[in-house]
Amino acid sequence: MGLFGEWMRAAPADLKPLRGDLAAVRKFIVDGEGPRGGAEGDWAGIDFLLRRRDFPVDVVYGEEPFAAPSAEDKEWDSDPPCYLTPAQVRTAAAALRDLTPEELIHGVTAAELRRAGLYHLYTPAALPTLADRLPGIRDFFTRAAACGDAVICWLS
Repeated sequence: MGLFGEWMRAAPADLKPLRGDLAAVRKFIVDGEGPRGGAEGDWAGIDFLLRRRDFPVDVVYGEEPFAAPSAEDKEWDSDPPCYLTPAQVRTAAAALRDLTPEELIHGVTAAELRRAGLYHLYTPAALPTLADRLPGIRDFFTRAAACGDAVICWLS
């Protein structure tokens, strides 16, 4: 089974007690009722396309760590979650506002996909399907920004 890129909106005050406690972060994610979204199995492709455009915020992995992972921490399928502050969420929403699916994939070549290690997942012909995720991503971050929420980002 592959990894899935996931997001959960949270009030900034809800994140304060989680800093430094990855077990509490896991419980918050599992038990949390905040609105959720994600790039699902296309997280690597979305990350590649946004980084290629010098996107100002890392919406796939997050920017702010809750805590450094320890050697004993086996709770996560990959790196532990990070989060975006409300200011970073607003920056992401603003950058996504006018970005079209066509612009997101414009000029991507097979050679770029190979160099990024993604050719086994996507070919240039398959990129429009990947770009179709953009409106949902835009809506998620726009709503989060409008509510002043932070966003927790993780792979599961």
